[in-house]
Amino acid sequence: MSWPRVAGALLAVSGAAGFLTVADDLHHVGEVLGVGSVFFVGILLLVAGSPKSRSGRLAVWSLAGAVAVGAVAGAATDNMPVGVGGGLIIGLVMAAVAGRRRDPERRGDRK
Repeated sequence: MSWPRVAGALLAVSGAAGFLTVADDLHHVGEVLGVGSVFFVGILLLVAGSPKSRSGRLAVWSLAGAVAVGAVAGAATDNMPVGVGGGLIIGLVMAAVAGRRRDPERRGDRK
């Protein structure tokens, strides 16, 4: 088993446990976003580490990394909505760019 799958499984289980213990109500948005980002990054790492997921691997890695950095930045600045939202937006843009940059031979644009 590869390290992304192990790390993803640990983060997903930690996120699920966090929803049951820390972020158990919706009154504290920062807690829900923090735990949700840990769970989301764990799921993304599970997908990225899957041997069947070759096509969008770079896109998934960039999305997972940006969301993780956004969550850390949100926790450091004590503003989780801005951190996680900014990380998600940057990650989606990076994933879109990475998804568009494919090998020309795979698209059929041979020179």
